[in-house]
Amino acid sequence: MAETKVEETAPVIEPETEKEALPVEEEKEEETAGKEDTPEKEPLEPSTFEETESLRKVFAGGLNRETTDEQFKEYFSQFGEISDNVIIRDTEQTSRGFGFITFATVESTDKCIAKKRDGGHTLGGKNIEVKRAIPREFEDAAQHQKVMRFFLGGIKEGITSEKVKEYFEVNFPCVVESVDLIRDKKDTVPEGQQPKLRGFGFVTVDDADVVDKIIIIRKHEIAGISLDAKKAAPRDGSSGGYGGGYGGGYGGRGGYGGGRGYGGGRYQPY
Repeated sequence: MAETKVEETAPVIEPETEKEALPVEEEKEEETAGKEDTPEKEPLEPSTFEETESLRKVFAGGLNRETTDEQFKEYFSQFGEISDNVIIRDTEQTSRGFGFITFATVESTDKCIAKKRDGGHTLGGKNIEVKRAIPREFEDAAQHQKVMRFFLGGIKEGITSEKVKEYFEVNFPCVVESVDLIRDKKDTVPEGQQPKLRGFGFVTVDDADVVDKIIIIRKHEIAGISLDAKKAAPRDGSSGGYGGGYGGGYGGRGGYGGGRGYGGGRYQPY
């Protein structure tokens, strides 16, 4: 008798639930349904600052007393067009070891300052110090010190540490190391409430030259709020850097006032 062959078929398993019967693609779509995409944060656009003379003026100290005005100008011309330059001299026309350069643009000034991070400045066989010249209207001695921490005044609700950090890192070549927005003490407010901002804070960056530029600009707008930047004075009130500024008459081509105020004659003829 011939055998009858029975074909084997895979057993059909009925899904226990409707969800298990959905194709993989449909299941994934079901899981994400109703979830809205979170919009990406718009990057902060760099601010535009007025190119004031104060932002374009540089102080150069530690000059060789034999350096001529022509050599002085020639050296700094490598960074851009110069609108004014002078070596400060005494009544005998002997160099006092420092001078000033005013560039035509802030960009050239920034290039000159940036050279400090790339080998520094050498003129007349000497390593010289170059920094932005702090205007004489900054009468507070603390504003002439070399610091990496500065004060921000005018802090209001809406200002956050993140916004402050973003603003300064977008607009200046620096890394913001800390932002301290000062608030009332916690024990002065009811439990569960956040202490109010006291209207000021402190920012620390990794470059003292950037702080000079920030405080010369002085007014900064963050989150639509105008803030005032100044160098943070040491707690002990000590005065370093170049004392009280460059004294008698920084305000015209012929009025550098002998350069008084740079630490009581720190830059002597060499």
